[in-house]
Amino acid sequence: MNNLILHDKPIHNIAIVDDIEDARSSMSDIVHDAGFVPFPYTEIKEYSLDQFVSRIIQDSDAAVFDHNLSVGGYANFDGAEAVADLYDKGFPAILLTQVQGYDFVKIVSNRKKIPYLIDGSKVDANQINEGLERCVRELTLDFPPDRRPYRTIVRVESIDLSESHRRVIDLIIPAWATSKPVQLPYDYVYDMINVDLEIDMHLVAEVNIGAECSQDLFVENIEVAEEIDHELTEFIRS
Repeated sequence: MNNLILHDKPIHNIAIVDDIEDARSSMSDIVHDAGFVPFPYTEIKEYSLDQFVSRIIQDSDAAVFDHNLSVGGYANFDGAEAVADLYDKGFPAILLTQVQGYDFVKIVSNRKKIPYLIDGSKVDANQINEGLERCVRELTLDFPPDRRPYRTIVRVESIDLSESHRRVIDLIIPAWATSKPVQLPYDYVYDMINVDLEIDMHLVAEVNIGAECSQDLFVENIEVAEEIDHELTEFIRS
């Protein structure tokens, strides 16, 4: 049995939320190998997000969620939403996903509240243990270096509004990488600043610049940068 503890409460029962029966069974074996008691859910489509989150907290001590839960009518929400909601309530949860492209870009609005994300095709018992340990660490306000937010300048590199269902914006975050764009949903940024975005516009945001890859980045609390001096502008463009 694992000895992981959060707020003086041992973590034993792990909720498993996946729309595919075989995946739930495989994850139950992995969770058991990690030293926990698996608690798989087979039917949850009658629950709203709020209702199911409340049930998770009542039934278990932590959770492992697949992301694409609503595709086959298994749930009325996706895994990223649920993990983020649980994070707000101080409950440890891991997200599994194999989505790519714009489907992954949509996760960014919840990325700060997802302490640990695993490729669902490569998950093992060690990752479950590491993920839950990182969740516990973060929920006790002990943030690892790759998850610490820093206020930093970002620049709008490009904007693509050609498809109404996938409006995106590419940002350059010089403090993270001077030439590697990071893609976000256009509306995610616009809803924070309430200003039409333009190429080469400078913004200020909270970013975990210690992240090793773009999939681990979160970009939060975005504002329009009021003034950018010449020297900093040259750095941002370099």
